[in-house]
Amino acid sequence: MKTQTRITLLLTGVALLFISGFILLRSHEQSREELIVKSTIYEKNTLFDRVLRLESASLELFAYDFSSRDDILGIAGSPSENPASTLLERSLPSFNVSAVWLYDASLRLIYSANPLGITGVEQLVRHGSIMRELFSRSFFTHFFMDTPAGLVEFRSAPLQPSEDTLRTTPARGYLFAARLWSPAYLRDLEVVTECSLSVDPLSEQDTLESSSYDPRTGTVQFSRVVYGWDKKPLRQIKVRSQILLAREMKQAAQRQLVLSVLFAAAIIALLSGLLIVWVNVPLRRISASLSAEDPAFLKNLPRASSEFGNLAQLILRFFRQRDELRQEILERSRAQHALAVALEESRRSEAETAALLAAARAVLEHHDFADAAQSILALAMQLSGARAGFVAERDPQEQVLHLLASSLPGAAEKPRTMPVQGIYAEACASGKPCFRNTPFNALPLHHALVENIICVPLLLQHTVSALLVLANKPGGFSESDGKMATAFSELAAVALLNSKTRSQLEASEERFRSVVATAGDAIITVTSDDRIMFWNQGAERMFGYAAAEVINQPATMLLPERLRDQYERQARSDQQRADFFTREMIGRRRDGSEFPMELSRSSWKTKEGTFYTAIIRDITERKLAEQNLRETEQRLRMQDKMASLGRVAAGIAHEIRNPLTGITTYVYMLQRYAERHDLQAEERQKLQEIIAALQTAADRIEAVIRRVMDFSRPSAPKLVPIDLNTAVRTALELAAVTLRKSGVALQTDLAPALPWCRADRSLIEQAVLNLLTNAAQALQGWQGSKSVLVQTRSTDSVVAIVVADSGPGIAPENRTKIFDPFFTTKSDGSGIGLSLCHRIVTDHQGVLSVGTSTLGGAEFKIELPVYHEQGAPQPTSTSSTAH
Repeated sequence: MKTQTRITLLLTGVALLFISGFILLRSHEQSREELIVKSTIYEKNTLFDRVLRLESASLELFAYDFSSRDDILGIAGSPSENPASTLLERSLPSFNVSAVWLYDASLRLIYSANPLGITGVEQLVRHGSIMRELFSRSFFTHFFMDTPAGLVEFRSAPLQPSEDTLRTTPARGYLFAARLWSPAYLRDLEVVTECSLSVDPLSEQDTLESSSYDPRTGTVQFSRVVYGWDKKPLRQIKVRSQILLAREMKQAAQRQLVLSVLFAAAIIALLSGLLIVWVNVPLRRISASLSAEDPAFLKNLPRASSEFGNLAQLILRFFRQRDELRQEILERSRAQHALAVALEESRRSEAETAALLAAARAVLEHHDFADAAQSILALAMQLSGARAGFVAERDPQEQVLHLLASSLPGAAEKPRTMPVQGIYAEACASGKPCFRNTPFNALPLHHALVENIICVPLLLQHTVSALLVLANKPGGFSESDGKMATAFSELAAVALLNSKTRSQLEASEERFRSVVATAGDAIITVTSDDRIMFWNQGAERMFGYAAAEVINQPATMLLPERLRDQYERQARSDQQRADFFTREMIGRRRDGSEFPMELSRSSWKTKEGTFYTAIIRDITERKLAEQNLRETEQRLRMQDKMASLGRVAAGIAHEIRNPLTGITTYVYMLQRYAERHDLQAEERQKLQEIIAALQTAADRIEAVIRRVMDFSRPSAPKLVPIDLNTAVRTALELAAVTLRKSGVALQTDLAPALPWCRADRSLIEQAVLNLLTNAAQALQGWQGSKSVLVQTRSTDSVVAIVVADSGPGIAPENRTKIFDPFFTTKSDGSGIGLSLCHRIVTDHQGVLSVGTSTLGGAEFKIELPVYHEQGAPQPTSTSSTAH
């Protein structure tokens, strides 16, 4: 490398060093600025949100507190004279409330305090559909409206007595509180948040809630959206604030950058001038003199008292000696050259042929490229006369050479890398042989001075993949050496290609074996006659057979015997139709257990024949998940259906109860009429029978209505840990009289020490009592034995209550509909009892099922989950009894 180039590189390095320092400094300052900006933006957003919540909290507190005051409920009678109205008006400024309206339950205005004349509530009230939609979500609502006075914030709350702390009683009216977002209110918010605010209408291009920062002005802007009564975006509050510290930091960083650049430029200019005067000018003269072989370019440099002056004197002496020797050498070399060329060509041709044949044999004998390269290197060194050499593979990504073969003993056995530079880089770039006959140090031959060197590239697909390097040839290398080395490099390239191809095939095979061996699914290969020839570890885990037990065995051993013929027919059909298929089947393990599996099979052909590879997956868990999903969907459909029917039933019951009240009243009046008037005995008796029949019918209708209302408004279960045996015994005591009157024998088998369940005892008692009542009704008129069996039992996860009878049972076609609301097979039944039982059990996260009992009749089973909380008490209960 020229000295001028080195000086230029030095100056360039200094400049790059300064530039890198400037960039790092600027990057650090920008990072600090970004951190400050992000922190400030977050603080501004957080402060603004907190201020909005605090401001809105006063309006919400006003609506919530005043809507639960008893004196507010009394305003409906005399709003002008009621002290509560005065309290409302005086409280408006305290809560920063602009207006308040009170409506009764029928949405009639009973009071308002609206000093600013805010409108908007009247429009909502006049539209009943809007009010229904507004209060369908919650009586406590929060929304904004555009009014002539400006943007208004509203809060609503139901009027309820103060004793209703949970706010669950029906609303007796409604309170609307409003706050006008006036310019004065916005100015107050600006003072608190230290931001400028504006309330703007939304446009299609606006993002609902966005945040931005302008680094030029140091201004941060973000927005918040307020929503109307219909939950649609109404207005956008834009918030702007300046970050003065970030702007000042940016200006200071710019000033610092300018000063640093000016200082660096001055230092570089000074160094450049001095180096040019002291070094570059003398070197340029010497270089020009040597290049032109003319001492005139040195001018007065030989008279200088410096190292460059001494060097110039040596150059002048060299030019004089060169001219004297040139003529003598030229004459002597001409005579020797002709003879040497002829002899050398003959010897070289014979030696090259023998060496190339030996190299070709080495390519065929050695599969490893390093071994082949070592043999080829030895032959090339022997033929060329080189005393050193090596073969190195090139890594194009890392730009290094990896030593594979060397003339130094043991050098190739240790991993060694060399940078691609100098003559190595020249050969890689040109793709042609390069040689140098001047001494220099070169890896990996740095142990001795390299007097000359030749580098020949190994080309694979027009890319340099390796280098063949020969060195220290007596007399140096020539173009003929390059041709000879090229021939050896071509043979080495063939060996390298063979080695890479073989390595790729071995790696591909090893990857395939690793994937197949570690796969979680079972992977097997069978022959065309259905014999197993490959069996991976996944297959061993899935089926329980070791590979030695199944190799060369028929694949049908993995199937249940009853399905093997069917599988063989399907396999023959699939072989004719497609090379690939996927099917769900039943597999058989070594222990005889069966499981569902998914089999994917494909075929492949070689010269030995056709083979089939099958991937088998155990889908037991997937099948269970699908079954659970179907059961959950069925329960959800039943719950939705029961809820809808419950609402309809409640409406019907309400409509029936009104005329039923009239009927009951008239029956009572008719009874009084019969008692007060003198009637003949026959007429009185007939009238009494009619009255009794009417009263019985009315009572029956009233009972049906009560059951319908219970069904339509089920109470939420109050779940506490209980012993189910206690609830069952209570239900048995309540049903004992009914069962005895019906002549039914009651048997109980209550398991002792049942695990606890979280349940509502009264609801469980009701469900068991309904099942006992249904059993007693089913046995009425039954000619066979009449008995009812009540059992309790448990597993690790559930506790079961079984109610079985010896009656006619439930027809199979009715079992899927028996829990549907209003479905009944009895002429006098309402179809509500079992639906109510099903709802109670479902609310307890349990399951109610029906089947055939051991007594011959119906069997209803309630299953509830066990309460597993640590430290829960475990009950002790008595065992079975009989009545």
